Amino acid sequence: MAIRIAPHRRALAALLALTLAAVACSANPLEVAPDTQPTTSTEPPTSVATDPTPLPPTELPPAEFPTFADDGEAIAVDDEVRRGQLDNGLSYYVRSNDNPGSRAQLRLVVDAGSAMEADDQIGGAHFLEHMLFNGTEQYPANELISVLESFGFTFGPDINAYTTFGETVYMLEVPTDDPALLDTAFGVLREWADNATLDPEQVELERGVVLAEWRRGQGFWSRYRNEVLDRLLGTTGYANRMPIGTEESIETVTAEALRRFYEDWYRPELMSVVAVGDFDVGAIEDRITSTFADLTNPPGAPARPEFLVEPAAEPTFMSLSDPESSDTFVELNYPLPLLPHDTVGTVRRDLALDLAFLVLSTRLDEDTRRPNAAFYEASGAANPLVREQQSPGLFLYTDPGNAEQSLRDALTEIERGRRFGITQDELDRAITVFRNSVIEAYNARNSKQDAAYADEYVSHYLSASPIASARDTRDLYERLLDEMTVDQVNDTFRASIDSTQPLIIVASPEDGQGVIPTESQQAGILDDVRSGPVDQRDTAGRTIEVLLDPPDAAPVTRTERLGNLIGPQGTETAKSITFGNGVQVAMIDNQIVSGSVFFRATSPGGWSVEAAEDVVEAQLIPQVIVDSGVADFDQVALDRYLADKTVQVQPYIDELDEGFVGEASTDDLETLFQLMHLY
Repeated sequence: MAIRIAPHRRALAALLALTLAAVACSANPLEVAPDTQPTTSTEPPTSVATDPTPLPPTELPPAEFPTFADDGEAIAVDDEVRRGQLDNGLSYYVRSNDNPGSRAQLRLVVDAGSAMEADDQIGGAHFLEHMLFNGTEQYPANELISVLESFGFTFGPDINAYTTFGETVYMLEVPTDDPALLDTAFGVLREWADNATLDPEQVELERGVVLAEWRRGQGFWSRYRNEVLDRLLGTTGYANRMPIGTEESIETVTAEALRRFYEDWYRPELMSVVAVGDFDVGAIEDRITSTFADLTNPPGAPARPEFLVEPAAEPTFMSLSDPESSDTFVELNYPLPLLPHDTVGTVRRDLALDLAFLVLSTRLDEDTRRPNAAFYEASGAANPLVREQQSPGLFLYTDPGNAEQSLRDALTEIERGRRFGITQDELDRAITVFRNSVIEAYNARNSKQDAAYADEYVSHYLSASPIASARDTRDLYERLLDEMTVDQVNDTFRASIDSTQPLIIVASPEDGQGVIPTESQQAGILDDVRSGPVDQRDTAGRTIEVLLDPPDAAPVTRTERLGNLIGPQGTETAKSITFGNGVQVAMIDNQIVSGSVFFRATSPGGWSVEAAEDVVEAQLIPQVIVDSGVADFDQVALDRYLADKTVQVQPYIDELDEGFVGEASTDDLETLFQLMHLY
């Protein structure tokens, strides 16, 4: 079973995903409803807060979030999803979708997790999740596992359910071409909702399984996560309520305690059923009603507590040297309340903040391409530990001896952004990156999978994350990106940073102890940066006008069909072309992802043909190539040139072959080939 805590994120793609999630809860916005008009206004809203003048820290005016006339505008729900609520309070989401086809994704969502546990139930929400696979009235003991496997579903960890602080979610995938199996699947959801047996003998048998899962999680990242939670959430209702529990609590929690949790919190007014797949929506809606309408809420059930996570009042410092840590890193996080993303205003605010952090992380990433950088990788970071919180920031990989300077560099970039903001050119590039992702997601709308929709509806139920149509999502982001100004981004960034205090983490392997900055040293660095001089950053750089002048075309010498090689579905759409220079290209029509091209170019050889003393260098060459730019363009100039394009090319050298892998949008395919040519 899976225990979910929002993951440690440190990639630009993750930062983008956070912003897209503000409307669609995934990297792919919702499918467009035909003939649906955008719900957002095309008139620019009126800003009522502007003053971008950069001043020294002691003279900066109080920071305020910009506000706009349309901030309260609600984001419409996609017409393609059927929503409802039964008289007992159970809600449901139903959508017809044919990707992958002949399948359905089902979810039973319980709006209760480990934060609801009593002191004698610690770890019980997760333990109970296990027990629902170990005995219900219709499927005693382990019979349910056999039923699930009859769906063609592999039973195992992280597949069927997960538990967090705030929710427990059960997941099924079932074929839809057999009505009996679909009936059985809804019956299983009903069993989970109301008919757990919680046999004390089965509890004892499962106790060892849960303990083994706890032990598997006792590595560095678990210790890191627990420390962060203790520092940030120790005064909230989440304190001492890690979903997995403790070794002691797992060993001592009783079947009676699990039963109390089940009866208190597994009730229809705290549940939602989600169904997405290849079926008739009306028939599934009727099935949900007939299956769950007779569930009742117990009298005197406890009210679900609301958890308030405030901005941090004081800086938090962590210095960790751990024998199981393989890397040294510096991380800055700025904990902020996460507002429901059901209005234009909250989406606009988070978009502006994400744009600011994207610019700052890009600045540091560009620094890694220059001589004498104290760190070798930089990206955006986030530690959103609970659903009520967001935590944007920066993440740097370094080595123990450079950790102090890396921390100073990261804090300086934050302070530079606070005092001077970002420039129009930087904002334009960041907007291009976001816009590209929005368009790419929209273009892929017709191939969006059942599971992606299901997960979005789960998020909507739990956190009011909008579930707009693909068209409305695209149009909203296009409008907000068109209207976004430097003043708006800078004001939002400074208001956010000034409203909280950072969580600063420096971690290293055990040999970094005594080398990386201590917590008191981190505090001193923070004070130095905040009170000292900071120069405005020179953001100018070389620009690329033309990546490659087209070479003379090679003649085509042979064309042949590839139907016999890939099967009947590719008979009419797959072919091989051989050029006069000897290059052979196989082209296969992509029926899964719209608007994208995936490629692999290979030749025999690899590092196995090199002398033994040259193998290590051969294995390192691909990354050196990528970090060195192309032709006479450095990597910083190349990154800026590619900012408005969807294209990735990665050279590789394996044991027996070498070549390139990558992908691009159909519009940027020529750029992909130009990069491969130059590499």
